[in-house]
Amino acid sequence: RAAQELSGVPPGAVPIPAVLEEISGHPGMVSIKPSAPLIPGLYLLANHPFWIGRAVVFSNLKGSAAGALHERNWLRAYSMAQVVLQFAQNDPEMVQLINDVYAGLIQAANAAKGARDWSGATLYAKQALEIRQFDPSATSLLDEIPFLRAEQECEDAMAARQWEVAKQKAELATQLRPSDSHAATLRIEASFGFDKGTAESAFANGQWSSSSSHAREALTFKNDSSEMWDIYERSTFLSLLQVAKNGLSDGKLDSALEASQSALKLRPTDNDALAVQRAIVNAISQSPNYYGKFFRSIQTTLMPQNDFQHGIANVAFSGNGSLLGLATHDGLYLWNLSANTLLSSRVGSIDYLEFSPDSTKVFAESLTEMTGAFLFNITNGIAV
Repeated sequence: RAAQELSGVPPGAVPIPAVLEEISGHPGMVSIKPSAPLIPGLYLLANHPFWIGRAVVFSNLKGSAAGALHERNWLRAYSMAQVVLQFAQNDPEMVQLINDVYAGLIQAANAAKGARDWSGATLYAKQALEIRQFDPSATSLLDEIPFLRAEQECEDAMAARQWEVAKQKAELATQLRPSDSHAATLRIEASFGFDKGTAESAFANGQWSSSSSHAREALTFKNDSSEMWDIYERSTFLSLLQVAKNGLSDGKLDSALEASQSALKLRPTDNDALAVQRAIVNAISQSPNYYGKFFRSIQTTLMPQNDFQHGIANVAFSGNGSLLGLATHDGLYLWNLSANTLLSSRVGSIDYLEFSPDSTKVFAESLTEMTGAFLFNITNGIAV
């Protein structure tokens, strides 16, 4: 009879996978419950055959599906409706129920998205796609959720001043939607906050080079930040000054001189920078191996019109530390250390020079060519 009435069901009885449970208050009595939904057919239970009618099964399954839908147990409602449709194709109640399940999942996904429950929204959207593959509504949700999540996590991280996390999330949002203006704004804010915070922390810890680098990077996002310009200028100056000091102590006088010159361009009257440069020049004057390099440095930065051939004969500083006098076989040169400019020069071989104690005069003398001695008043340059 089963074979005749149910297509695909073999003749004969089929054992029921069942679960036995003791009945509370009735010792020795058990209840027997099937472990899976029963479909119409002929079954054996304790060697006794019995028939499960189609109408009874469908009624039970439809009732359970409707109950699961009411409880918003979407997948259970869907699976029960699918069982019915295996034996009653195009059953209008179950077709409508599946449509309701899909609509409920989309609604639940949107509600979870509105509540920023990203995991829940993703789960519901994926379940909706299991019912309708490639459906645009569910596909659009799955495309939108990662972007919205990245934006929200970026904003939360910025509020907590967790700049590294904020920067990562902003970059992810930008990758997901390169043309989105809000994501671009978040990236600017997060990147600026990250570099600003790193620059400030590095400055507080005396890491001048790192502070300068991050301050410069922060300015690429907000060029009008006076606070970052201030940190950039201070950290760059201190970084150059540190390079100059390290070069002086390590005997790397070329790099030390270059760094001190750059530092003085930023702060021409800084006493510390002037003192470091005087120490560097003094070290150079006592190291003949550096004469030629020193000339080339001066020639490149200050006096490109002159071609030094012989080297420095004598070096002296004015008493106030603002002037450097160079006695060379090509002439006498006064270098303004504060402004990094050449005041004046006199062509001729000079072997020795000395400043007066009040720094208003400089005495110069030629010994090798016997061209004489000179006394210059230092007023608006040099006057004989």
